[in-house]
Amino acid sequence: MRILFDLRGSTLRAERFSILKRICERMGFSVTIVKEDFSPSECAAIIIFPKKNWIFSPKEIKEIKGFVLRGGALFVFCQRDSEGNSNIDDLLKTFGIFPANKILNNYIVVKGNQWIDKSHPACRNINEVHLIKPSSVRVLKRHYIRILIRNPDINNPLPLAVTSIYGSGRVIFIGSAEMFSDDVIALGDNANFILSLLSWALHARKVDLSDIIKTMPKHPLLIDIKTSLEEKAESTSLPKTLPTVRTEEEPKERKVLEKEVMMMPDDLKTIILSEIKKIKDEFKAEINSLRKFVEEKLTKYEGLFDKVNALLKSIEEIKTVKKDLSAGIERMKIDTKSLHTVISDLCDKASQVSDVLSKVMKSDAFISLETNMKSLLATTRALQNWIASLSDEVKHVESMMTGQKNVQQLVQAIYDIVTSIVYQLQTVSKGLSDVSNVLAHLEQLIISLTQEQMKVLSKIVEELKKLNRTIEKSLL
Repeated sequence: MRILFDLRGSTLRAERFSILKRICERMGFSVTIVKEDFSPSECAAIIIFPKKNWIFSPKEIKEIKGFVLRGGALFVFCQRDSEGNSNIDDLLKTFGIFPANKILNNYIVVKGNQWIDKSHPACRNINEVHLIKPSSVRVLKRHYIRILIRNPDINNPLPLAVTSIYGSGRVIFIGSAEMFSDDVIALGDNANFILSLLSWALHARKVDLSDIIKTMPKHPLLIDIKTSLEEKAESTSLPKTLPTVRTEEEPKERKVLEKEVMMMPDDLKTIILSEIKKIKDEFKAEINSLRKFVEEKLTKYEGLFDKVNALLKSIEEIKTVKKDLSAGIERMKIDTKSLHTVISDLCDKASQVSDVLSKVMKSDAFISLETNMKSLLATTRALQNWIASLSDEVKHVESMMTGQKNVQQLVQAIYDIVTSIVYQLQTVSKGLSDVSNVLAHLEQLIISLTQEQMKVLSKIVEELKKLNRTIEKSLL
């Protein structure tokens, strides 16, 4: 992954940031100096240096916003004065950052927890930073924006370094770029500060910079930079401190007190009091106009309030009906469970009847009845055949009587016929007696079976009555 150094339109040269370049490379990133249009693809971070007359194209601003939104890191070193015409503000306002156009001082040293936010991960081990020609910044008061360093002036504690979070990415704004140049980066905790910022923004591990700091070039400015810059500040027209600037972080209200007005010259006092009276009259007129507007709106929407109240009442009624319906559904669920239980019991009773009938069909009495009926049927058929043969015997006797043959033979023939009739009658009587006994036993079995069936059917009728009552309650 690479880090882009964007120095297009900057008065600073890339050679002045060779140590910063070595720190990035020590962290495992390659550094590319942007000279023409660039694309932030395959980049870990973009560092934008101060610009005076460089205009970002709409495409570049859109690409940088998307780059940060997707998780990229954006560093903006933006010290500047009122000169120049850069549209960097169009990019930074997306992140809630608004750079000022004034340089606070030529040289500022910031020390102490009052001016450095030690609770931020990038400032935990930072005790002293040196800023060259820093410009302040205004920020929106949002939970995702943090002020890291303030101007160490109790009357003018303006933000000098801030961070913001945008989507998955992180933005760092510092009002001084030269604090990380080769001339100044070795002062105080400047080197550790930029290393902590890179580690926080890129989610990267810190590296040891001791060997880099030892080999830093001994620029003459490092010998006594503070004295040199303070002497230069004495001969410049830049003030050491500027008037209080209004910010979203700590707005300061200014009120004109009446006694201060009274101490002014009479002509100026008259003008100011006249203007105050004029402002009061205009304010009263605005209040009266607003009151009239509110009264008109209340009158207009009075009928709407009644409709809303009626609607709310209807909603309450619907809630009541819904509640009753829910209760009915719950009762229906309970009744359905009862119906299921009744049907299950009915199936059990039917199964019991089936078992009883099955036992009857398999009982010895029923099988004996079937056997005796078959025997009776065979006896009946034999009786029919005997009656047919008896008819032939009777005809034979008649022929004998007609022919007046031996009386003894005739009597013998009649005796044989009568004996045969008696024997057949005895056989039929025995068969009928067996059938009668079986029928009597079967009758007792059927009587007992019918009583059992009556008990079962009686229980089934009771269950059906309960089922009917349950269904009627459900319908109600």
